[in-house]
Amino acid sequence: MSFSRGVSEADPRFFKLYKVLVSEGRHVLFLIFRWGCDEMEVIKMEFERRHLRNPKTSDEERKKYCTGDEFDITLVYASIKKHCVYLAKSEADEWKEGDNTKLESVCTSIKNFRNNFIHSPPDIHNDEVMNNILHELQKHLENAIMLGGDCYGRDQSEIDSNIQEVRNNIAEIMNSYLYSADFEQYNSEINKLREEKKDIVREMGKCELLSEYEKLSKIDPASFISGRNTLQVSKVFTRLEVTRNQVNNASYSEDVDYETLLELTTEDGSMPVITLVEGEAGAGKTTLAKLILDKWSAGEKSTFDGLHKYNLVLYTEARNRCVSSFISLLSVLMPKASYNLTEEDLLKSVLDLRVLLIFDGLDELNPASEKLLNELLHKHVRGSDGNLRLLITTRPNMLPEIPSLLHNQLRVHTRLKGIKQENRVEFIRKLHEEMSNNGQSTQNTDKLVDFMKQSETRLSEHFRLPLNLTLLTYLWASDPEHVNSLTTATDLYISLHKLIQSRLLTRLKENRGVVTLPSGKLEKKCDEFLKTLYQVSLETHSLGHIQLSNNSAKILHYKCEELELPCDDMFSAFLSVENEWTAFGYKTLFMPHKSIMEFYAAFRIFLSIVEKIDVESVKRDVEALGQKYNLPKEISASSLATILEDKKISKSLNCIMKDLGIDLNSVKLSDYQNVFLHLSGLLAHKYSTVLEKYAEELVDLLKNAKLKEAQWLNLVMETRCNDKMAALIAQQIISQLVVRDGHTGAALKMFDYLEPNVPVQIILENEVRYIPQLNELLDDLSRRECFVQLILKHQWKHNQYGTSDSLLQRLVNETGNSECRVSHFTGNLRSLAEIPVTITHLRITLVNDKQATVICEELIRLVKKQKLDYLGVHVMKEVSPKALIPLPVVKAKVNECGTLWLSDVKDDQVDKACVVIRALLPPQGQYQSIMFPRSSIHVNKCEELLSELARLEVRVKDKGGIRLSSPAIDNNRLYELKELAHQKLNCEFYCSDELSMW
Repeated sequence: MSFSRGVSEADPRFFKLYKVLVSEGRHVLFLIFRWGCDEMEVIKMEFERRHLRNPKTSDEERKKYCTGDEFDITLVYASIKKHCVYLAKSEADEWKEGDNTKLESVCTSIKNFRNNFIHSPPDIHNDEVMNNILHELQKHLENAIMLGGDCYGRDQSEIDSNIQEVRNNIAEIMNSYLYSADFEQYNSEINKLREEKKDIVREMGKCELLSEYEKLSKIDPASFISGRNTLQVSKVFTRLEVTRNQVNNASYSEDVDYETLLELTTEDGSMPVITLVEGEAGAGKTTLAKLILDKWSAGEKSTFDGLHKYNLVLYTEARNRCVSSFISLLSVLMPKASYNLTEEDLLKSVLDLRVLLIFDGLDELNPASEKLLNELLHKHVRGSDGNLRLLITTRPNMLPEIPSLLHNQLRVHTRLKGIKQENRVEFIRKLHEEMSNNGQSTQNTDKLVDFMKQSETRLSEHFRLPLNLTLLTYLWASDPEHVNSLTTATDLYISLHKLIQSRLLTRLKENRGVVTLPSGKLEKKCDEFLKTLYQVSLETHSLGHIQLSNNSAKILHYKCEELELPCDDMFSAFLSVENEWTAFGYKTLFMPHKSIMEFYAAFRIFLSIVEKIDVESVKRDVEALGQKYNLPKEISASSLATILEDKKISKSLNCIMKDLGIDLNSVKLSDYQNVFLHLSGLLAHKYSTVLEKYAEELVDLLKNAKLKEAQWLNLVMETRCNDKMAALIAQQIISQLVVRDGHTGAALKMFDYLEPNVPVQIILENEVRYIPQLNELLDDLSRRECFVQLILKHQWKHNQYGTSDSLLQRLVNETGNSECRVSHFTGNLRSLAEIPVTITHLRITLVNDKQATVICEELIRLVKKQKLDYLGVHVMKEVSPKALIPLPVVKAKVNECGTLWLSDVKDDQVDKACVVIRALLPPQGQYQSIMFPRSSIHVNKCEELLSELARLEVRVKDKGGIRLSSPAIDNNRLYELKELAHQKLNCEFYCSDELSMW
């Protein structure tokens, strides 16, 4: 058929064949259907099923249906498979096309002939081609009648009569003149076929996805401990901290609500092709992806804005080495729908729908998944006319390669930072309760929560990662004693590893095959296996994989056989044994998590460093020399220690890595960042002298691995504040030292070596009473000649735990000066008496009427005395308007008085909030922004709020706006409120994550 405009010479040939196909092809299949079942009962059943939603169908339409006139080829073929007797089951091989001796196969040939003819029209440029096609079709039709008659015992005369009738009708069609109605029928058939194919994907395909995602939404990052994925993602998920980065400006970031992830636009307001979610290992990228799958599957009002727009949500992992094309991915996710459609039809049907494809773990890209990604970006994204969008997760080490990998496609770049300190207790509570509900813990949740509250201030920043909090919770569930002394990520992984080994040994002793081995020998055999596992982990990591290669799996199998250890027990203890996610579904071995693999890899390097000598042999030699020369035992012991330490460092780290098959000069060092961090922690755990010998190499490697300045203090913690490491790390911190809750001890150590003029920023999330060594830290800091930012978030947000006056006083002497220069302060003060003259940024809380009056009056005097670049005021609900006076103007050019926070505002407090806002506004002044954290204001009250602020002539900076955290506002109403804010106040209006407002 010609696709040029108008009717060509070939078109009448095509339409005549089409008429034969839909007329006689349908007739023959319907004849088989009638022969093979009690047709009237079945037809009625099909009618009711097809027209259930339209009970007002006319009697004339019912009559047409019951005579078969309303059955098209696809429907009658499906009815034959479902209802006709003496035929093979619908999934049997007999239904495959190509066997002309089987009725099932011939029926399939007729159905496929119709689909191919209509969807991929042949070029019928002369009568010979037309006659050849007609001959092939007629042969199928006559063969079907003969096989059907034989199958259902029809008389030969009836069979011959039907064949002759088909021949006569074909001859009549081929010799007749075509009318416009025939062309219209063809177009209708084309559109109907396309919709049928899309329906297969929308209905059958979606059902398959829902079934698959029901399993995928069961998560458990510690499944290699528990042995099962049983926790429902939506029941343990806790709000994550997300920032948005500008694609062309890496230094810029803004907090965003994770629920808006799918609706974020580019800087120019365009909808991106790709939403990139960056986050370090364990930050919650895969959990977030699975939450999206879970919410889409639920079909209810989604947590994620815009998710309901997608007809399909597809999911693939970059680690999968068996899916290299989009069609193979669709075949894996929707095997039944794929079976019912040709590859071309499947692709077209999917891309005619709105599709979100989640590509999880770009940092684990392999040749197969890279081929899939290229196909998606080069071909399907471009050809989908905006219907296909990608959400891609990755670790930070892949960021330099993003522009080339993603071909500079329009994208939004976001970053998962983990769980904020104030949400960590909520996370472990939800997780442990779900574990208890699933029989995975018998411990008391409240005691775990108490432990977490008491320990938050000493746990390092690594515990903002959901993975580490999960592992901590599992250790607690096993035995609370395991977690009491933990402070670093390496401590956590060492304790976890010991727990796994202990459980494994217990299980092996109960195994009859190894019960005869003494405990010491059994433990030694396990250590031998682990050494091989560590080597395999290092090799797998060096390849950028998380799935073990066939060769690596064989090595572990052979090691188990050699040691006479049961493979299943050994693998299930340290690895994830999964079905390969392909159409074939065979088992394969994965590392439980990339972070676990990095720990195992670090352990292999660690063993190469500390196992260089035969300790017992050296010990015997030293004792013999001591006896020979009559040396005191103390000298012998000291000599032994010195020899052992010297021998352990006989090779450089570079040489050791080469011995292990890795040339550090030819690898991407950023991929080994966590490996070297764990190695540092492992050496600090038992071999501090050895750590000092390798300190320069480790720091240099981590520097070249692009360790961020904010991460160096974590390394001080990991290495237990080792002096040599602290001195070397101090040289890497130039622009600013950022100290958080768990960093106080490390910061104190750093002050011994850090240049005295390096600025220090202290950000404390927890109640300051529980933060160890804080007073000592502030005292030392006051003697340093540097700029200081003191940000006490807990006291800034809450008023239950006193004020910050005494802490600020430690940084400032009686004259208001000190060697350090405090430039930023956030907190709760009784008065501003302790505010130093160096302050440029001030955020202060008003907690009650008496204190509010004092602070407001002092602010006016302060601004007259010294220049403030920024002022933020948090007004708590206990403060009444009568206690307030206008704030001072801090930016005279725009008459701006700063940003205002009003917390815990409910519907019945909106009027009071408006009066408070007006009372603090200076004459002709404006606010930079107005925030309503911890608020619960419904839409109608938001409208009243905006209208009342306009009536009171409150002014807000156009680019700052009004921001609240009310869950009661949906997207449609939010748009209306934005319009109202522009109309009434000429400013922006936002409904955002509460965490981003503080």
